[in-house]
Amino acid sequence: MEKIFAGQSALRLLVHTGLDLSESVDWEIRWEKPSDEAGSFPAFVVGEATEGVLGYEVQEGDLDEAGWWRFWAWVAFSDGRQAPGCLERVFVWEEGR
Repeated sequence: MEKIFAGQSALRLLVHTGLDLSESVDWEIRWEKPSDEAGSFPAFVVGEATEGVLGYEVQEGDLDEAGWWRFWAWVAFSDGRQAPGCLERVFVWEEGR
């Protein structure tokens, strides 16, 4: 993976869930910043739903802190089931580093 920088907005986050998303109705990529603030990005299914990949197009201001970010998928299904994913730590660099 190439480096990701604070302030970068030309970036698509991809999360491989390992799930068949065919019956899913809601998707998020949840995050925690280095400062421990938590939130989520609205995700979309990338490619075939059976492949289980979620994506998010990073917007200006989304990655506003350098340091270790934590990301994971969250999926809701039409029958009310929910599936949180495994945490992935990603280092976001300061520009010019």
